[in-house]
Amino acid sequence: MEVIYGGVLTPEQIIAAAIQENVDVIGLNIGGRYGTARRLMDMIQHKNMTNIIVIAGEAIPPEDIALLKEWGIKEVFIRGSSLGSIITCIEENVKR
Repeated sequence: MEVIYGGVLTPEQIIAAAIQENVDVIGLNIGGRYGTARRLMDMIQHKNMTNIIVIAGEAIPPEDIALLKEWGIKEVFIRGSSLGSIITCIEENVKR
Protein backbone atom coordinates (compact mmCIF):
# COMPACT_ATOMS: atom_id res chain seq x y z
CA MET A 1 0.00 0.00 0.00
CA GLU A 2 1.11 3.50 -0.70
CA VAL A 3 0.12 6.25 1.72
CA ILE A 4 -0.07 9.90 0.81
CA TYR A 5 -0.16 12.25 3.78
CA GLY A 6 -2.12 15.38 3.02
CA GLY A 7 -1.92 17.22 6.31
CA VAL A 8 -4.88 19.36 7.29
CA LEU A 9 -6.98 19.78 4.16
CA THR A 10 -10.45 21.05 3.33
CA PRO A 11 -12.91 18.60 1.80
CA GLU A 12 -12.34 20.30 -1.56
CA GLN A 13 -8.58 19.77 -1.26
CA ILE A 14 -9.09 16.14 -0.23
CA ILE A 15 -11.27 15.51 -3.29
CA ALA A 16 -8.75 17.21 -5.60
CA ALA A 17 -5.88 15.14 -4.16
CA ALA A 18 -7.92 11.93 -4.38
CA ILE A 19 -8.63 12.57 -8.06
CA GLN A 20 -5.04 13.58 -8.85
CA GLU A 21 -3.56 10.56 -7.09
CA ASN A 22 -6.29 8.12 -8.20
CA VAL A 23 -6.77 6.81 -4.67
CA ASP A 24 -8.80 3.82 -3.53
CA VAL A 25 -9.14 4.89 0.11
CA ILE A 26 -9.37 8.17 1.99
CA GLY A 27 -8.44 8.00 5.66
CA LEU A 28 -9.69 10.78 7.90
CA ASN A 29 -8.57 11.83 11.33
CA ILE A 30 -11.92 13.27 12.35
CA GLY A 31 -10.76 14.80 15.60
CA GLY A 32 -14.19 16.27 16.37
CA ARG A 33 -14.55 17.85 12.92
CA TYR A 34 -17.79 16.13 12.00
CA GLY A 35 -18.84 18.99 9.73
CA THR A 36 -15.75 18.46 7.59
CA ALA A 37 -16.41 14.72 7.41
CA ARG A 38 -20.05 15.32 6.43
CA ARG A 39 -19.10 17.82 3.70
CA LEU A 40 -16.52 15.39 2.32
CA MET A 41 -19.03 12.54 2.19
CA ASP A 42 -21.62 14.79 0.52
CA MET A 43 -19.05 15.83 -2.09
CA ILE A 44 -18.07 12.22 -2.76
CA GLN A 45 -21.73 11.35 -3.38
CA HIS A 46 -22.31 14.46 -5.51
CA LYS A 47 -19.26 13.76 -7.68
CA ASN A 48 -20.21 10.06 -7.95
CA MET A 49 -16.85 9.02 -6.47
CA THR A 50 -18.42 6.14 -4.56
CA ASN A 51 -15.68 3.77 -5.75
CA ILE A 52 -13.44 5.40 -3.12
CA ILE A 53 -13.92 4.08 0.38
CA VAL A 54 -13.55 6.39 3.34
CA ILE A 55 -12.33 5.22 6.72
CA ALA A 56 -12.02 7.38 9.80
CA GLY A 57 -10.46 7.38 13.19
CA GLU A 58 -9.51 9.39 16.27
CA ALA A 59 -11.22 9.87 19.62
CA ILE A 60 -14.74 9.12 18.43
CA PRO A 61 -17.44 8.35 20.97
CA PRO A 62 -18.92 4.89 20.32
CA GLU A 63 -22.41 6.40 20.04
CA ASP A 64 -21.28 8.49 17.02
CA ILE A 65 -20.04 5.55 14.95
CA ALA A 66 -23.48 4.70 13.53
CA LEU A 67 -23.98 8.31 12.41
CA LEU A 68 -20.63 8.39 10.62
CA LYS A 69 -21.43 5.12 8.87
CA GLU A 70 -24.84 6.51 7.86
CA TRP A 71 -22.97 9.27 6.03
CA GLY A 72 -21.09 6.60 4.05
CA ILE A 73 -17.90 6.19 6.03
CA LYS A 74 -17.02 2.53 5.57
CA GLU A 75 -15.37 1.92 8.92
CA VAL A 76 -14.52 3.90 12.03
CA PHE A 77 -11.42 3.00 14.02
CA ILE A 78 -11.39 4.24 17.58
CA ARG A 79 -8.19 4.94 19.51
CA GLY A 80 -6.35 1.73 20.20
CA SER A 81 -7.50 0.00 17.00
CA SER A 82 -4.82 -2.26 15.62
CA LEU A 83 -3.00 -1.53 12.41
CA GLY A 84 -3.93 -5.06 11.36
CA SER A 85 -7.65 -4.30 11.61
CA ILE A 86 -7.21 -1.23 9.42
CA ILE A 87 -5.21 -3.16 6.83
CA THR A 88 -7.79 -5.96 6.81
CA CYS A 89 -10.60 -3.47 6.24
CA ILE A 90 -8.77 -1.94 3.30
CA GLU A 91 -7.83 -5.28 1.76
CA GLU A 92 -11.41 -6.55 2.04
CA ASN A 93 -12.95 -3.44 0.50
CA VAL A 94 -10.57 -2.31 -2.25
CA LYS A 95 -11.45 -3.96 -5.54
CA ARG A 96 -8.43 -4.81 -7.68
